[in-house]
Amino acid sequence: MKIKNFSTRILFIVLVSFVVTNAYYVYNVYSGKLEAAEKSTLRRLESISRTISTQLNGTVYKLLLEKYPEKNDVLTKYDDPLYREQQEILERAAASNMVPTDIYT
Repeated sequence: MKIKNFSTRILFIVLVSFVVTNAYYVYNVYSGKLEAAEKSTLRRLESISRTISTQLNGTVYKLLLEKYPEKNDVLTKYDDPLYREQQEILERAAASNMVPTDIYT
């Protein structure tokens, strides 16, 4: 495409630079908001995990891992009273922090 008129060339250059500048601005704003959302989510997850870690009993958790080494050895939380106790702590934490999914260890 060959542009002959000088004013048309200037207008074309200004238009292209405007589009490029806007694209750069949109990308930077999007990247900044995405990074802020990720940091916020990570801070929230860290605070939830710190709260749960103070409530769970490590000795009981280790005992449960030794007693049930495979992933689906316990089918319901009512199979083992120790497991139920630990699971109820996780359920309360999920409910109080409005986590839409289950929390697993």
